Amino acid sequence: MNILLIYYTGTYNTRYVSEKLKDSFLKNNNLVDLLEVNKNTKVIDLSKYDLIGLGYPIYAFNSPELFNKFLRKLKFNSKAKYFIYKNSGETLNTNNSSSRVIFHILKKNNCVCKNEYHIVMPYTIHFKFDRNFVKEILIYLDKEIEIINYDLVHNEEAYIKTNWKIDFVSRLYTIQRIGGFVNSMFYKVDYTKCIHCDLCLNNCPVHNIKKNKKNRYIFGRKCQMCMRCSYTCPENAIKIGLYDKWRVNGPYDFKSIKTDSKLDGKYINASSKDFYECFIKTFKDIDIRYNEIRRK
Repeated sequence: MNILLIYYTGTYNTRYVSEKLKDSFLKNNNLVDLLEVNKNTKVIDLSKYDLIGLGYPIYAFNSPELFNKFLRKLKFNSKAKYFIYKNSGETLNTNNSSSRVIFHILKKNNCVCKNEYHIVMPYTIHFKFDRNFVKEILIYLDKEIEIINYDLVHNEEAYIKTNWKIDFVSRLYTIQRIGGFVNSMFYKVDYTKCIHCDLCLNNCPVHNIKKNKKNRYIFGRKCQMCMRCSYTCPENAIKIGLYDKWRVNGPYDFKSIKTDSKLDGKYINASSKDFYECFIKTFKDIDIRYNEIRRK
């Protein structure tokens, strides 16, 4: 098959998942292209693709508006097969309707999506995940990648259940899209730490960061709240306004975490409570499905 993965990534979790998916598809002798969406991404011809995946990080129970806007520009191939892979740092039911805009866009183009997957990836805002929990997440990511590959090859459908209440919450939280406009007014750079490497300026997906004549960084009003600037700042010099208490700095080293023999990758258990409780069912469901396909 000719496969295309179209994805938006903020702090690179969705890029990591997309690259893992690509590697998995390549093992079956498919041709795979990746298209990462940012402000400058050009519309491409989709007619040659048999399978198209749409990937994104969930922002406040919704798909990112930058991603939605790009998808609206595309002329989708109604003969192709589609699947959605979304990721977040928690698997609450309130995330279940996050793809509603994407489903609507596909429907308008006479396209059908029969496969949607919610993938756990570590938080890059709120708080940093424990390394052992991250290792467990990466173990389950590998399992879910195998599930996705199997489903798509064997025409197995995968739906995420939702209802009008969840849909209502999803719609309600779209108000957070103005958060980037408001919150970016309060972004600050600690110039006692800043080394002027320009990583924040050069890597912002919407080019929201500029430099003035005084060599100071200026944050515009197009912020997507992806947190890439503060997350990847090598000196932890960027304060993210009203959300600064939730700031997470420094990427997870997935390679070293995955190969660290001191980590057993068993963080979630039947006694996990509060925030972590939602992962009990999530990981159990993945195990059940994974074991099913391994027996076939």
